[in-house]
Amino acid sequence: QSYWIATIITTCGKLLLLRYDGCGEDRSADFWCDIVTSDLHSIGWAEQNKMILKPPDLVRDKLQNWEEFLVQTLNGACSAPAHLLDGPHRGKDPLDLFEPSSLLELQHSQGSLGAWPVRVLDNIGGRLQLQYEGAPDWPSLQYYYLHPSLHQMGWAAQNGYEIKPPQEILHLKTEEEWREILTKCNEETGDFVLADFFQEQPQIKNHSFTSGMKLEAINPKDPSCIVPATVTKVFNEQYFLVELDDLRSQDSTSHQSMICHKSCSGIIPARWSQKMALSVRSPLGYSEQAFDWDEYLTHCNAHAAPDSCFPEPQSDHVFQERMKLEAVNPFNPQDVCVATITK
Repeated sequence: QSYWIATIITTCGKLLLLRYDGCGEDRSADFWCDIVTSDLHSIGWAEQNKMILKPPDLVRDKLQNWEEFLVQTLNGACSAPAHLLDGPHRGKDPLDLFEPSSLLELQHSQGSLGAWPVRVLDNIGGRLQLQYEGAPDWPSLQYYYLHPSLHQMGWAAQNGYEIKPPQEILHLKTEEEWREILTKCNEETGDFVLADFFQEQPQIKNHSFTSGMKLEAINPKDPSCIVPATVTKVFNEQYFLVELDDLRSQDSTSHQSMICHKSCSGIIPARWSQKMALSVRSPLGYSEQAFDWDEYLTHCNAHAAPDSCFPEPQSDHVFQERMKLEAVNPFNPQDVCVATITK
């Protein structure tokens, strides 16, 4: 009844190819385990259950001080989550755990920093079809299960955010009816997706944007169009509000905004398009047809967000023109279409 640390080399369904830590690059020491039947646990389980943690003989012979090695190898180690090794979800792929009828909270994409419950209608390879609770006739939404806007039930309350319907469905019911729907959702604890299921979700990093900064943004209603935009509100260290620039009077239009975090793919530094030989579309109400950032910033008496506010550029991709792939239709998200890289 002793245990030792092992690293997952590869996976094949419910089978894991493991190697005890301390074996180095010795592939002859690899062995297969069935997640369902093997005695496997997440890091820390042995200590919590007062079990002995010591290396097997084949490892002990290679280590001069295995206690010191253990401390070093566990420093910053990424443990397999407990819910994949124990309990009813043992051996299941994480993306399969988001089952139909499960409840999640979805962050608002516009307006205020809040969230509202959504129910999983379908899960196709981790791509979730979601329905706002209390709005069964409203068009369903499509999100990948690791999207940073999806959270476990209770996330908004735990982080001090509003829990209310998004603006687009708020008019469908009275405030009292929405409260009743939320109460019923909170009673359905059996349908909650556990917080552990979100361990693979990318962490939202702190940003350094301030109100008034200018940047470039991809127009959500026209993804082929890049436009100048402004940070109009900073909610906290993680989230801020970006509004697409519109220089017409406030009374003449409803301004388009989106809640963003540092790594949002829809925002990019000013002058990025120029470097990529792309054009920026002038905002409505701006007299100059050919857009120039220097002239625009002077006209608005504003400054551009420095490049340091954005994530470090990733390494070059391997995509090439004329490659084929499947793409979600941005105007009809339930459709996955054959597409071609054109530029």
